[in-house]
Amino acid sequence: MKPRGFTLIELLVVVVIIALLIAVLLPALSSARERSRRTVCQANLRGIHTNLVLYAEENDNFTLLGYWGTRQQSYSMYSTGGGASTVYEENRLHLWGRMVKDGYARNPRFYWCPSTRFPIYQINTPQNPWPPGSDPTKLTRASYSARPIDLNWAGGGSGTFPLPLPKLRDYQFQAIAVDTVSSTARLDETHQKGVNALYGDGQVSWVERSVINANLPVGDPAFSTSFNNNLLNPGAQTGVFYDLDRAK
Repeated sequence: MKPRGFTLIELLVVVVIIALLIAVLLPALSSARERSRRTVCQANLRGIHTNLVLYAEENDNFTLLGYWGTRQQSYSMYSTGGGASTVYEENRLHLWGRMVKDGYARNPRFYWCPSTRFPIYQINTPQNPWPPGSDPTKLTRASYSARPIDLNWAGGGSGTFPLPLPKLRDYQFQAIAVDTVSSTARLDETHQKGVNALYGDGQVSWVERSVINANLPVGDPAFSTSFNNNLLNPGAQTGVFYDLDRAK
């Protein structure tokens, strides 16, 4: 007796079942991958805290938090001086870039969230070279933002010294670092539903997007060097970092 083959209808049923299974399983797999990346991200932030503690232990509890110039760019590790620099200059290292130079950042991957899809926030891309200053014509950025404590020099070339670095022990119950939160577009291209936040006592917490969304600039605004209060407004005690403080 000749073996009976599948009918067209039976084959179509099988195809439909496979398609349905894929539709059900793909989101679950995607969600599982994101949960895995979120866990790595949290481990990265704990690694950053370890580096900050090591630095503080050897520097009278002072630590590298804040931002440079007149910008709340607290993710900057190396600047280009507005694109004018063509050779490496050590004084263009900022904050965590200084920690790299001084040997405290032995695992550079601590400074990049595995979920980010922006090349300027990924490690060692053409847009974000590693180590800091290896291409002095380009900025090097972390994908995490430090708490933007004011460390400005006085303007006008006065040479006035900046405020002293903050002491780590003063921020035990405050957020000191978080995933890139400069706009809603940046968050859309990382964890989407929220952020991982590092606190001064070493705790790392997942914070839902709804907690900080009101203080995020909408879309992907043009880059600006102007100071803004979205991340931190000490006078009014508003901004993303105050939202994170209250979420602890």
